[in-house]
Amino acid sequence: MAGGRLREGRGPGMPGPYRCITIRSIITMDKRNKTALAYLLVGVAAAGRALLAVPENAAIQEVSLTVLALVGYLLLAFIGIQQWRIRMMYRVESARQRESESLAKYSNLFNAMPIVYIQMKVIYDENGNPADALYCDVNSRYERIFIPREQAIGRRVSELFPFPMTEFMRLIKIAQTENRTITYPYYYEPRDIFYEVVISRSYLEEHIDIFCLDGTALYKTQQKLDLINHKLAMALDVADIVPWKWDLRKGSILCDVNKSVHGQMLAGTNADQQLEVPSESYFAKIHKED
Repeated sequence: MAGGRLREGRGPGMPGPYRCITIRSIITMDKRNKTALAYLLVGVAAAGRALLAVPENAAIQEVSLTVLALVGYLLLAFIGIQQWRIRMMYRVESARQRESESLAKYSNLFNAMPIVYIQMKVIYDENGNPADALYCDVNSRYERIFIPREQAIGRRVSELFPFPMTEFMRLIKIAQTENRTITYPYYYEPRDIFYEVVISRSYLEEHIDIFCLDGTALYKTQQKLDLINHKLAMALDVADIVPWKWDLRKGSILCDVNKSVHGQMLAGTNADQQLEVPSESYFAKIHKED
C-alpha cells in the first residue's frame, strides 16, 4: 500500500490483476456496508489462518486456496459495487446542487424583477363563466406595492379589491378561450400608480398569469404633453395665427387649418386638417412691399 491505494498484484489463488481500491471508498461507506466489509475481512483473515494451519496435503491446499480466492473475489466485488454506488450518489448530489442553484437563480429573478406578478386560479359559476379568482402566488414586488404574501395567498380577488369585476372577468374569459394576451390600464389610487396590466393564460389548467407594468411616468408625461398641446392650440386660435411649412423641393406651402377651440368642441371637427398651396399662389396674395 502506498499513498492510500492498493497497487495491482497477484497472489496465490487470485489469477489476474485486480483494480486499485481507494481508502476514501472505504471511509465513505455507510454503517451497514462497513459492517458487511468487516465480516468479509474477518472471513479472509480466518481463511488465511486456516490455510496456514492446513497440513501439507495438495488436495486440501487446493480447496483452501479456492475458498480464499472466492472470498477475495467477493471482497473485490463488494468494494467495486460500493465505488459504483459512491459515483452514482455523487452524480445525484451534483444534479441536486445544479437544480438548487437554478431554482435559486430563477427565484431571485422572479422576486427582483420590477414587475408585479400574480398567479390566480379562476373560479367559475354554474354556467361555466369566470365569476371570481383565487390568489395562488405573488412575487416580492406585489408585496411591496399591495399587501404581504401571507394576506393574499388563498383569498379571492373580490375580498381584497371590492370593485365591479364584470369587465375583469370578461377579459379573463377572452384570455382563456382565445388563448391570447390581454392588456388594459389600471389606476391604483392608494399609491397613485398607473399600471399596464397584462393577462395571459397560465401553463396550469384554469389558471391565469397577471403582469403589472408601472407606466406612471409615461402616463404623466403624456398628460403634460396633452396639456401643452391644448394650451398651444388655444394660443394660436386666440392670436389668429396659422402655422405653415414651406417645402422648397415641391414649391408648395403646407398650412395647418386651425379653427376655434370652442368651435371644434361644439362641432366635433378634426383640428389636424391641412391645406397645401403652391408657393406662387401663396406669395401672390402678399403685398410686394411686405
